[in-house]
Amino acid sequence: MLAFSPNSTIGRLLLLRTLAIVAQLLAVIFSQYWLQSQVDMLPALGVIAIASLFQLASVYAYRKQSEADVAGMIMQLAADVVLLTLLLGFTGGASNAFVSLLILPIVIAAITLRRRYALFIAVLAVLSYSWLLWRLPSQAHHHDMTGHFQAMWVNFVFSAAIIVWVVTALAEKIASKERSLAKARERQLHDEQVMALGASAAQVAHQLATPLANLHLLYEEFQEELPDSSLIKEFAEPLAQCQQLLEQFRHQSQLLQGQKHQAKITHHAVLAQLQELLLLEYPAIAVQVVDKVPAVELDYDPMLLPALHNIVNNGARASKDNNVPKLLLRSQMQNNQWLLQVEDFGTGLSAEQLQQVGNKPQSSQYGFGLGLLLTHATLNRLGGSFTIANLATGAQVSVRLPAQLKEQK
Repeated sequence: MLAFSPNSTIGRLLLLRTLAIVAQLLAVIFSQYWLQSQVDMLPALGVIAIASLFQLASVYAYRKQSEADVAGMIMQLAADVVLLTLLLGFTGGASNAFVSLLILPIVIAAITLRRRYALFIAVLAVLSYSWLLWRLPSQAHHHDMTGHFQAMWVNFVFSAAIIVWVVTALAEKIASKERSLAKARERQLHDEQVMALGASAAQVAHQLATPLANLHLLYEEFQEELPDSSLIKEFAEPLAQCQQLLEQFRHQSQLLQGQKHQAKITHHAVLAQLQELLLLEYPAIAVQVVDKVPAVELDYDPMLLPALHNIVNNGARASKDNNVPKLLLRSQMQNNQWLLQVEDFGTGLSAEQLQQVGNKPQSSQYGFGLGLLLTHATLNRLGGSFTIANLATGAQVSVRLPAQLKEQK
């Protein structure tokens, strides 16, 4: 079973060579016995036999590969040029009507390889043509065809140069468009995944409203019957937190639907709210803020603070788990963007996590691992981005958002 398909580059090249070998064999036999041409039959058949053996060796070599690498493609095309040159040399040389077939490896190289590699195949083909022209049969000179063959050589060189210059440029442009389309499709799939997660979260929040209201009624009844119970008092705080989170979700939904609108928010307000949230959730974590920015405004989005809160929350948790209760927030402006760097003092991330973070859900012992995926979607929607890198003392998350200096009133 062959790994490469007929639609792959190496598959098409091997198929084309198979057809070429059959055509060459038929052409040599036809020329010898029907056209009565002066063909060195034995050397020509020997070249075709060598080409056949090379074809079988190539099929065997690539039987377990879906594609050939750059070096492999260069070797295949160079072999085609050399074998075709040898065959032409025994069948009339530069006077052979099929000498223009040397242009085919150049075309294939221009489509499948980068320009410098296509240029190498073109130079090899031109040198091969030059060698065939140099050893033209003596009868060609007697018929005063030397000028014609030299003009054909000039035309071949010109055609090779045009192909290398134009076709490679078109191929690179098409490849660039394909990469852009692939990124667009990947972005669309990512957005659809985020939308599906958002719809699922909205449905769960809607379904939680009724049982949460029932729990609140039960809590009030228990509080009336057992006013001095310590368990009832401890139950009050988590129930209030659930109600507050549900109310926040409703508030954010209203903002997203356009029922409420706030155009801008200052980075000072963002930092203050992040510090307040960290103080409530991690009172033991010492948060140090280094703010080198005067006053800038950010485009407001109801999911901005939850996205940033998720980042600082992860950093605080990493520091806490590593028994280093510290977190550093750096704020500065770079290239008309607000740069927020969150440095924790945890153990860092693995290489696999660094590659996939923000693009795929990450497994987490504290939840479903969707936080950074949603954070990545929110920042992208606002024209920003975030990157993660390991430091000697933990990890650093760098958030970039478009910002404008706040107008002084």
